[in-house]
Amino acid sequence: MENKLFNSLFEMQLRILLLLSVAPPEPITSDMIVAVDFITIYGQEFHISNESLHGNNRFKYSEIANRRLLVQESLRELVLDGLICVDLKNGYRYSITAPGRDYAQSLCSTYAEKYRKTAEVAFEYCEDKSEKDLLREFQQRSVAITQEDS
Repeated sequence: MENKLFNSLFEMQLRILLLLSVAPPEPITSDMIVAVDFITIYGQEFHISNESLHGNNRFKYSEIANRRLLVQESLRELVLDGLICVDLKNGYRYSITAPGRDYAQSLCSTYAEKYRKTAEVAFEYCEDKSEKDLLREFQQRSVAITQEDS
């Protein structure tokens, strides 16, 4: 068994709980969770923060495909643990439960505080954008970085 903390299922579960603890009240899709988490982690890239929580990485956009898989598995585990719930009215949409909110509030490291604050701004950044708009923006930014490297 590989012991890794970064980009692990456990880390993703914690970030999802932090993210959903500051999310607007309506449930959100897994793709929106991926997008808002990505924007939160790389806040400097999106001009919503003075720093990127995971540093500057020119290959950051290549993380999105793997992150989608990790988010899906994390959501499944968090639902089974009763920390988030799934709403099936308009497809799979997720929100935090009271025990999930309590757990998220118990996370009080410097990283957790920065993540929460940046996630609040990331939600504002995404407020009028669809998942499709955000994925298109990610693709355009990725292409721009590639062209800068050429």
